[in-house]
Amino acid sequence: MTVKEARKIVQDFNENKRITDEDEFMFIEAMNFLIEEEKDPRDMM
Repeated sequence: MTVKEARKIVQDFNENKRITDEDEFMFIEAMNFLIEEEKDPRDMM
């Protein structure tokens, strides 16, 4: 996963009204990746 892909997953998740278990899993993985990769406190909120 790249930072760009992770940001896209997060954006899609935030815009989605019908969240599936798969969507939630991918969102959590993307956020974890961003936190570990960029170490930006704004991602942790």
